Amino acid sequence: MPVTSLPLFSAAELAVLLRGLSDRESGNARQWFWLELASALPAPHPSRRARLYLLLIRWLGASRLLPLLHGAGVPAMALYQASHAARRARWQAVSQDALLVLGATLGLAAGFALLPASCQFLLWLVCVGALLISAWRTWRAPDDALNPGDGAEPLPGAEASLGLTAMLLARGCPAGTAPRLVALLRQNAAAALPLLMAALPELAETPMQGRWLRWRTALITWPCITLILSKINGYSHIPYNYLLCFVLLAGLALLLRQRWSQSLLLIGSWLGSAGLAWLVSQL
Repeated sequence: MPVTSLPLFSAAELAVLLRGLSDRESGNARQWFWLELASALPAPHPSRRARLYLLLIRWLGASRLLPLLHGAGVPAMALYQASHAARRARWQAVSQDALLVLGATLGLAAGFALLPASCQFLLWLVCVGALLISAWRTWRAPDDALNPGDGAEPLPGAEASLGLTAMLLARGCPAGTAPRLVALLRQNAAAALPLLMAALPELAETPMQGRWLRWRTALITWPCITLILSKINGYSHIPYNYLLCFVLLAGLALLLRQRWSQSLLLIGSWLGSAGLAWLVSQL
């Protein structure tokens, strides 16, 4: 599909976004990819809507905004698919752990009929403890093995090369094929993208690596969920505080778009914790 027939943005607005993507990707092959794609469009027109999207791109990057940009009709978002999928899987895994543990903590508090203030203290105690244990386990774990690559020579930097054609030639693309691929990109991005990614694998954004990456995700997820649950307990009374908290956790579990068996396992663990605590309190 030609990039000039996108429904949400005009061709001039799209040129603004593609140039913004090129600036955001400065220093790698995608910088020239977006410039080549933008060169086939009219002069940029920074409308209010385009400036808003451009601000989000500069702040968050295309990988984090992939669903939004793809829904808006920005072409070639497959470049960020692998990175986005890895980030989403990491957030889902961390969020599921937080929902399981915090939900079970709420179940224990509900079973023992703890006051809201005591429930708040218990939630933050579990949150801090989980983060400390996770940090200790991460510190003890060995560094992730980096991808050694396929043994190919490194490409010249995006700033040192003369464009996407030069980078294709440096990767071994035939001299007659590289210009045709770039010309096809300007005419039909959807048709050219798989060919370019096969000829120049560096175009695809690689997922982030690092042993502390999951812990940094937990450092955001756990306190955010705990803060919301704590606020609910601070502004409501028994038993409504527990009911509202469980409704919130169930809604977050649905947002994770996991299998029904996993959602039922979460809810079952919450109810089991509450039932076990109630039985113990009756002894």
